[in-house]
Amino acid sequence: MKKILFITPRMVKYGSEYSLFWILRRLTKYRAILLSGQKGELIRRLPPQIKVYIDPLQRPIDYYINFLCKKILKTTISEVYLEKIIRKEKPDACVLNTIITLKWIPVIKKYDVPVGVFVHELYSAYEHIPSRDLNLLMDETEFVICPSIETCERLRQAGYNKKIFLFQEPIDTDDISFDSSYFLDLRNKYDFILGMSGVFCNFKGARLVTKIASYLKQRNIALIWLGKILDTGLTALIMRQIKNLRLDNFVLIGEKDGKEYYSILNQIDGMLFTSIEDTYPIAVLEALYLQKPVITFNSGGVSEMIKEGMGRVVPLYDFDALFQAIDDLVNNRIKINRELMRNFALHHDIKSRIQTFEAILQEGFA
Repeated sequence: MKKILFITPRMVKYGSEYSLFWILRRLTKYRAILLSGQKGELIRRLPPQIKVYIDPLQRPIDYYINFLCKKILKTTISEVYLEKIIRKEKPDACVLNTIITLKWIPVIKKYDVPVGVFVHELYSAYEHIPSRDLNLLMDETEFVICPSIETCERLRQAGYNKKIFLFQEPIDTDDISFDSSYFLDLRNKYDFILGMSGVFCNFKGARLVTKIASYLKQRNIALIWLGKILDTGLTALIMRQIKNLRLDNFVLIGEKDGKEYYSILNQIDGMLFTSIEDTYPIAVLEALYLQKPVITFNSGGVSEMIKEGMGRVVPLYDFDALFQAIDDLVNNRIKINRELMRNFALHHDIKSRIQTFEAILQEGFA
């Protein structure tokens, strides 16, 4: 059985790393080895047969040692550690998860190990990597995997002329369970409850909340937000606006996990997906599995997801169209096909798609 070394930034509860997590749990034709930049929450839930390595650069003192190492030896602690793993494990190939990990390509190529990249990002993430890493992606990889047609097109337009595979983000329906008796107190006060899921940050549309919540309050509609709350000035600014404007119909619930998360998500009447840029959002797949209609900006791959009967996609930043879509949903003017939603989500279940992913690896590294 061939060995594949997977490298991921942190293995935390973000969509790109949940995607890898579900894939690793279902791999059967390859032996997986994982190198993670941090010991994220998802690592402890991996099967015991997957050997896991954690980047040694963790403590403040490590960064000082790393500075000396780079200055004197012209390398880093992390690079030395990766070389040690490659020499020990002798992987047949390497898959990098997200463009954040492109920096490891020169080390991997020293050992003639072929590299594929799972590219989850559209545009904004490229601002956070150096141009050298983009050139490595374009010139030094054997293939890329993209979760949406739009992601594939961005790379083709840039001249990527190697293998590009489309593999939409998966979910694992075995992880979706909820308490049907769970009750949101907001139900006693509001006529309709919309929900958003994702990290409360700018690219997820956090800065749009005040405008949206103001409109919703006039119609006695609540908006809840499930997801990690970052301790930033942006979060503080928005929450002060919410308090000052008395927008008590907006509730920032925070990060929930497992059954509690899905129990809350199951209580909403529809998803209002406010993201400004998203490749192929897992949160939308989860909402569709729970048969919740989705109103969303055209923020990327979501336009490839929402069909007639599932909700509505409106142009980015077109608030008139967004508010009209909300009104149409509340007043039953949007055709809803709940069976279509569930079946679409089931099509993305990793249990039925892992063979496709393994075939991509086989062809990509051929």
